[in-house]
Amino acid sequence: MITLSGEKKYKVILIHVASWVAYVLLQVLQRVGRNPGSPVNLLDIVFTILPGVYVFYGSIFVFRFLSAKKYILFAVTIFLFYCSYFAVAYVNAFWISPLFIPGLMTPPFNTTEMIAASLWVFFNYSAFGFGYYFAYQAVKRQQQLRLAEKQQMEARQETLMAEYAFLRSQINPHFLHNTLNFFYARSLGTSPELSEAILTLSEIMRYSLEKDEDNTGNVPLTKEVENLQKVIKINELRFNNRLNIDFSVSGNIGSVRIIPLVLITLVENAFKHGDLINPRDPVRIALQVEENGGRFRFRIRNLKKTGPRELGHGIGMDNIRRRLDYAYQKDYDLIITDEDHHYSVELTIRFQMNQQAINH
Repeated sequence: MITLSGEKKYKVILIHVASWVAYVLLQVLQRVGRNPGSPVNLLDIVFTILPGVYVFYGSIFVFRFLSAKKYILFAVTIFLFYCSYFAVAYVNAFWISPLFIPGLMTPPFNTTEMIAASLWVFFNYSAFGFGYYFAYQAVKRQQQLRLAEKQQMEARQETLMAEYAFLRSQINPHFLHNTLNFFYARSLGTSPELSEAILTLSEIMRYSLEKDEDNTGNVPLTKEVENLQKVIKINELRFNNRLNIDFSVSGNIGSVRIIPLVLITLVENAFKHGDLINPRDPVRIALQVEENGGRFRFRIRNLKKTGPRELGHGIGMDNIRRRLDYAYQKDYDLIITDEDHHYSVELTIRFQMNQQAINH
């Protein structure tokens, strides 16, 4: 639906006012042409045109029923509208105009002549309103078509940009994955711990490149859990096995499929900004599948680092929200709690019964 901004509405009003002023001036010129040298009463012209203005704008409203193919309602409304115009024209001619125009000679009221004259005026101004209404509707449809074409072009451009960004994101991981395999082969005889770290990182990279999604874009939760365990393992190697992480899994994780690489982003965020080596306050990661309720829950709580912290731009969390919105609409909750000393994230996904049946 096309809506006018404040500036455009102001321009439309100015156009209407200018058009009616031009119409009044045209009537003045016609009267001067018919009676050269005779004085022109501008108030008489204005009051003569006012009932026509009423018909013009009223008919624009009435013609909406015709456009909507409500023919009976249109017929009833146009009849009632004419009756109201007849009353307006009578009051204007015999009461209002004589009151504001001294010396105006009003002919005696004649029902037949009044009906004929009012019908003629009503028909003419209704025709103007009819033309204006349907011309406006045609312009509005053209605006809607142009807007739809513009949105379609923007969507195509965004798709192309997304495909290009995806291609770039694939080139670098493939190169890194192959390079890690090379480093792993060269480090086997040098350092078992280093080769294990390289192999784990290579497996993480391979998982991000694999296409295990089904036709709905989901992967088995078991795959996500395996990948999380590898991420935790490589961080353990980074910190010489000094990490304090409490990772628990409950429920039948083999019965659930979710969109990939969401959980790992949440875990990496905790590893980036959390204190991982405090034995009194470990990083707690809990994954729970409630089959009876058709619900999956993932929770992370970590102690914040003290001292200088790595800067974050929130891109990862924004991307997660967009993907969750697209995949689950209102069937998920992502609650982030940022306290003075702790940071926690809780993701809950509710599965529909038919989806659960497919997963099983």
